[in-house]
Amino acid sequence: MAEENPLAGYSDDGLVVEAWSQGTHQGVFAIEMTRRLMNATVRQSRAAEKVGNKIWWPKFWLLVFTVVIAAMTGILLWLALRTGG
Repeated sequence: MAEENPLAGYSDDGLVVEAWSQGTHQGVFAIEMTRRLMNATVRQSRAAEKVGNKIWWPKFWLLVFTVVIAAMTGILLWLALRTGG
């Protein structure tokens, strides 16, 4: 059975203060802070992925319109050069 985390009750700032006040156990506090940082990074990555999924279609249509505008510009330039101005 997994043990309950004794440092779970500390806020991030409280954890830093506690680590500095108890110099002998700084490794335990560093491990806890690393775990919290990893969890925060995972949550941030998931949130960024959700936003990326929401804007997929607008990005797709923006790419399509950009290609169409570039093609139309190319055609107009080709016609202008072909006809002499």
